[in-house]
Amino acid sequence: MKYDTEHLLKPVSPDAFLRTYFERERLLIRRGDAGYYSDLFTLEEMLSFLQKENNVYPNVRMVKEGRETAYSEFSSSLSYKEARVNFNHVINRERVSRLFLEQGHSVIVYQAQTALEPLRRFCDTLEREWRVRVQANLYMTPAGSQGFTLHYDTHDAFILQLEGEKRWRLYDKPIHLPYDGEPMQNPEQHRPSLTCVFDEVLRKGDLLYVPRGHFHDVTATDVHSLHVTVGLLTSPWQALFRRVAEGLEKEDFMRNTVPLAVWQQGELAAFKDQLKAAVMAGMDAKLEGLLDEYLGRHANGNASAGIHRLARSFAEMEKPRLRAVASGGG
Repeated sequence: MKYDTEHLLKPVSPDAFLRTYFERERLLIRRGDAGYYSDLFTLEEMLSFLQKENNVYPNVRMVKEGRETAYSEFSSSLSYKEARVNFNHVINRERVSRLFLEQGHSVIVYQAQTALEPLRRFCDTLEREWRVRVQANLYMTPAGSQGFTLHYDTHDAFILQLEGEKRWRLYDKPIHLPYDGEPMQNPEQHRPSLTCVFDEVLRKGDLLYVPRGHFHDVTATDVHSLHVTVGLLTSPWQALFRRVAEGLEKEDFMRNTVPLAVWQQGELAAFKDQLKAAVMAGMDAKLEGLLDEYLGRHANGNASAGIHRLARSFAEMEKPRLRAVASGGG
């Protein structure tokens, strides 16, 4: 099975998704096909992965009711004296199992596409089609438990329910397309003013799209849950503007002192015109350079390669925080 944008959104077409839902509205797709993601990733593969001896924190994390579990509770250090090698924060499989089964802690595999080949291929395909960075986080939650409390994410997310069930509640008054790095510090204080506008249980094979900035909280039902959150790490116009502004800062005219007589009567209008002309000329030149790169003129004539390179360069400036709570996704 080829996993691409068309397969991800089926039966909604990619064009219809971009016109109607992207960055605007949630989208729930009820498939009634429990095996829809069976070729992508399964619970058995998740359990097999967690049995490996080379898993480490922070790639594997645990969380319960909005609090990240201290890594000391489920990891340990290993030393091989003969080789004089030490490994820190190695995941202890027995501790992970106990916290999951007995205490209701969720297991998160952060950026799972870096360790699991099927998810890597899937994310690579989406990156080629969307021209943005894509990451996949796996969430395994015990029955009746909650990993994250009320929050919103700073990236658009596709939720693919791989196993079991999870109840998703979304609320009104979304934060309009938040930038990466501006998650709300205490979202629970806003709960009294929020109204739940979506309360649905995702079942195996279902998909939910949640635009960034939409408040939500998630709880496993009376059965365990495994889902993957596919995050689109898009770059806002702000990233492009920032890059242009950073280039302008190095121009000679930006180093000049603001005219000392600017506040004198009759000088202000001329100064404003001078400043506008200089800034617009500088911005026009910088934008031309960025558009050249975007259109691939510096990528051996390959427009796709140029777009991909530019998207990655923006994304590097907008990398997500390496914190599970900030990653969200349920």
